[in-house]
Amino acid sequence: SIENNGLACMSVENISFLCDSLGMILLFTSQEEIDQYPSICTQCDSIVGFVQIQGDDIINLDSLNSIVSIAGGLMIGGGIGNPLLTSLSGLGSLLSVEGSVYILNNSLLSDLQGIVEEEISIELSLSSLNELNGDLIIAGNEGLINLIGLEELTSIGGNLVIENNISLSSLIGLDNLDYQSIQNLYIFDNPELSTCHVQTVCSYIGDPTGFTEIYANNEDCNSADEVFTICTVGINESSSYIDVHLHPNPAKDKLFISSNRLNEINELRIYNQLGKEVFHTRILNSSIDISSLSPGLYIVHLKGKNVSFNGKLVVEE
Repeated sequence: SIENNGLACMSVENISFLCDSLGMILLFTSQEEIDQYPSICTQCDSIVGFVQIQGDDIINLDSLNSIVSIAGGLMIGGGIGNPLLTSLSGLGSLLSVEGSVYILNNSLLSDLQGIVEEEISIELSLSSLNELNGDLIIAGNEGLINLIGLEELTSIGGNLVIENNISLSSLIGLDNLDYQSIQNLYIFDNPELSTCHVQTVCSYIGDPTGFTEIYANNEDCNSADEVFTICTVGINESSSYIDVHLHPNPAKDKLFISSNRLNEINELRIYNQLGKEVFHTRILNSSIDISSLSPGLYIVHLKGKNVSFNGKLVVEE
């Protein structure tokens, strides 16, 4: 006899279901299977195995709203994806995933929150998810425009991959993710993506813990250097106003500045990869002592009354 215990230990049937899924894949392949879940697994707030949701008739995940944690990872979609799924609102109670999260080939998802219907906002889909211990891979979602719905996600503990989402234009939604929890960063083949300079990405590029690959996206998001420039000073590198040459580059202790209008420049600022100002002087000579700067990539900003210049500088050991 098993009764009157805590969640996930309420009955023989309850425990039996969890035992069966231990180390296994819990696969939902139809809307019917999702709808039946609450009656099959009563009081099941924690899933021990890996959960995959993939079916050509799955419309919503509302019957999964009791799930608070998943121990083996979560895949929404896959090879055939979920072609009719328009909302992840049923996952609004999910707090943590011990493993990777994959959101793959869900062509009708426009963001990662619930849909708005008849002026009533359905609960945010992943609004409670605050950490996972694995990769976060978002790929092949044709209708995905942004990542709104992930605002509470603060840690992942694996790779962050944003790939081949043909309508994705912004990474807004990742703003609160701790960049130090990302092992490697991959953002590529998102042809409409131009807003990559959210705080998480800016901080990671400035202080990477692994590989960074950013390419084949839209303007302003085609390389780590391009994103870095926008993160720091908000404008693209330009020497169209004046002819300036920074040398040597890479530099060590001294930076020399050559310009046809050097006498018009009255201010120099240097920013690190996190956008923080690390050097400032109004006493400008052709030679600048940069021995206080640590090795790394910087943005040099020169300014005068009618002149301006932004350029990259590499400081080496």
